[in-house]
Amino acid sequence: MSLKTQGLIGQPTAPLFIVGGVKDTQVPIADLDLLIHSGSEPREAWINPVGGHMGREAKGWTDPVIFREVVLPWLVRKAGESER
Repeated sequence: MSLKTQGLIGQPTAPLFIVGGVKDTQVPIADLDLLIHSGSEPREAWINPVGGHMGREAKGWTDPVIFREVVLPWLVRKAGESER
């Protein structure tokens, strides 16, 4: 499933918002760093320094909170930019 192995790193993309956690056991932070720093299109990221996969925590930054406080505001902002 490696984006690098598939030759996708550095290819043109739609706007990217990378959500992750430093303690992710499925997608290492080094892979997120590679994705953030590849290609020519700007990327945005939210990385939880104590979070696991997708920045999740058992309490605090749970899926609903991440969606409501992090992902949804980004989507709303991006939708507003496309209306200009």
